[in-house]
Amino acid sequence: MSLNESLVLQDAPVSSCQSPLIEVQGLKKYFPVKEGFFNTKIGDVKAVDGLSFTVEHGETLGIVGESGCGKSTLARCLIRLDEADEGQIHFDGDDWLALSSHALQKKRADMQMIFQNPYASLNPRLKVGQAIGEPLEIFKRSGGQALRNEVLILLDMVGLSASVIDRYPSELSGGQRQRVCIARALALRPKLIIADEAVSALDVSVQAQVLNLMDDLKKELGLTYVFIAHNLSVVQHFCDRVAVMYLGKFLELGSTESIFHSPQHPYTKALLNAMPIADPQLAKAQRAGRHPLVGELPSPMNPPSGCRFHTRCPECYSPCALEEPNLLQVEGKTLHFSACHLLESKEMKEIPYVNP
Repeated sequence: MSLNESLVLQDAPVSSCQSPLIEVQGLKKYFPVKEGFFNTKIGDVKAVDGLSFTVEHGETLGIVGESGCGKSTLARCLIRLDEADEGQIHFDGDDWLALSSHALQKKRADMQMIFQNPYASLNPRLKVGQAIGEPLEIFKRSGGQALRNEVLILLDMVGLSASVIDRYPSELSGGQRQRVCIARALALRPKLIIADEAVSALDVSVQAQVLNLMDDLKKELGLTYVFIAHNLSVVQHFCDRVAVMYLGKFLELGSTESIFHSPQHPYTKALLNAMPIADPQLAKAQRAGRHPLVGELPSPMNPPSGCRFHTRCPECYSPCALEEPNLLQVEGKTLHFSACHLLESKEMKEIPYVNP
């Protein structure tokens, strides 16, 4: 079974002979909004609103969408930095949300996270060797000279020299800090790494180096990634599958090739149309055919009825504002799903899309 066929989504038949590494069903996370002297609740921010998906061993699932759509909240719920309000998460055969604090601490070694800002995710008072070795000490995996040797191996693994071990984060560049964060995430040899905008704060050349490093580590160590990003070019290069998220919901999911070359949902097409084109002549020639997305992202506290994208959709028609569309398999496309009434009614219209 290929990687492109390894993500089984809700309402899709399971064809893998191996259990998924992570399986999510009906995941919800709401943040209460309060006001006034008595701190009265006036509503909820529906950051994650009923997501269901699975990720297979060795796969990289990319999650894309505008700022505020719930990507980072989903990541924090998966690793239980934020506790989900509803739903189920099964990780490596365990009921992840039902684990006690003690059991969760033991299992955290198998799921690690790389945060967006390498400047904020490292303790400025700890040297690099201490930061990377800390999880090994906490889990009693190593100590003394053996711990230092393990840290040196991890530094070499992420392409950093041994001299870095006694430096403070303030003495490193942004790319070096992010490599330290990757080394720290790898210290316990996890099965899953959640990367939340792991390269967005880096220069383009450094981004390429870090992405190539993560790809090499995936092949060498058999890692699985959940990769959150705004840069669609990065997602196209790095991910096996892509989930397009909007106001706490998945609007389209499928293989990277299928999403980028044959998008079905109007929102996906709008995102791809917004991708910059490096060639000035090609960009000028295709600019006339591009249809930029208009309007602002609605409030997640009060999302639109029906399809959440209908207030900005160029192909909106009567059912869109009344009924929420189901995530259905696109005809003729294996494991490619789209939540659009045009697909449900078998009246899929071609929305202008220019593939860069």
